[in-house]
Amino acid sequence: MTPHCESIPTRAGRRLARAAKAAAHFDIAKSTLWHWAATRHDFPKPLRVGKRLTLFDLDAIEAYIVEASEKAA
Repeated sequence: MTPHCESIPTRAGRRLARAAKAAAHFDIAKSTLWHWAATRHDFPKPLRVGKRLTLFDLDAIEAYIVEASEKAA
């Protein structure tokens, strides 16, 4: 994972990013990110902010990856 990612700050302190930045942060393809969001029921769903803006919660995705890796171990 990239230590720094351009994210959109929120009042709640969550780190939100567009699909391309989120995919780059986790070193996966953008299509993989969208596929996980569409097919994995427990994957954090993207936040639809407007007609053309969808954001992913980087902290929630990190928690999901950690939990999934712990289950696999």
